[in-house]
Amino acid sequence: MNASDLDNWMEAATIYAEVKSGNIYSCFCKKFVDALFKDASGLSVLDAGCGDGEYTEMFRKKGASAIGCDCSDEVIKIAKQQYPFCHFDMASLFDSLPYEDNQFDLVFSNLVLMDIDPIDKTVNEFYRVLRKNGKLFFSIVHPAFYLADWGKNEDGVITYKRLNTYLTTCSVEQEWGTQPVLHYHRPISFYLNLLAENRFVFSRMYEPRVYEESKIPDIPLFMFIEWIKR
Repeated sequence: MNASDLDNWMEAATIYAEVKSGNIYSCFCKKFVDALFKDASGLSVLDAGCGDGEYTEMFRKKGASAIGCDCSDEVIKIAKQQYPFCHFDMASLFDSLPYEDNQFDLVFSNLVLMDIDPIDKTVNEFYRVLRKNGKLFFSIVHPAFYLADWGKNEDGVITYKRLNTYLTTCSVEQEWGTQPVLHYHRPISFYLNLLAENRFVFSRMYEPRVYEESKIPDIPLFMFIEWIKR
């Protein structure tokens, strides 16, 4: 990711912070995470790529000592205004994080890793700031289905997804508002191997059913994965 790409994402993040409250995808992910993390009492949590801070606030309300970080100064300003009881830092996931070794019980990163490249140092930093037996929990759009188009039958009813590529890593330009941004497609094996190479131990993986009535419920749109630092 070059400087121009980063600038575009920072602008897109501001747009997203303004419109996400009515976005069904954002609402679904938040509901899923809220149900999964019922209690965070006493945990030290890093919300990596926190955006406007809604998850940082969620963990704070669940009893955690939560810190959010993001590379966009504009969304950090929004986060501080919306959630004044949380702590937020401007920090890039491409660089060394401004936190101590073994500082957090949980590193949480929602729909971030798929939109930055490279992520090798990012994963290594996640490992460094986690305590022993701490958890890394991240979500991405589902690599097996995200680039596949919904297909309809002769009656116009969605009945399948048409998949043309999966194993080949690639970048895809998308738009958020008026901003062109890059999404980085990587197969699931890429993430599993990278985390294992960085000494993380696989814990759990979740593939929630599709929540839109017009879509096929047996095709997941998101993937949530939990790892443990041993």
